[in-house]
Amino acid sequence: MKKVDSRKLQKFEGRVRQLVNVLSAYRELVIHNRVNHSYYMQKAEELKILKEQLDDAEERFAALENLICNHYIEAYANWRRDVRWLNDYLLKQRSG
Repeated sequence: MKKVDSRKLQKFEGRVRQLVNVLSAYRELVIHNRVNHSYYMQKAEELKILKEQLDDAEERFAALENLICNHYIEAYANWRRDVRWLNDYLLKQRSG
């Protein structure tokens, strides 16, 4: 399944809301027998809620990714320094 990004979801939600507005403006039975106004009202609201949840999840993911990156950078720098020191120390111990 293709990934739907936030912008695409927002754009489609706007289009669904436009359709809801058009359907609300026309009370002709033939239109409402063919196109389900309630369905699109419900979908517009669901899309809005899902987009908000997606935005929140993307923000949480970005924060988590940043946290992981910071921990990695710090731990890697310390590890690299300590491994070098330990290798130098052990080499000196063996040679002399």
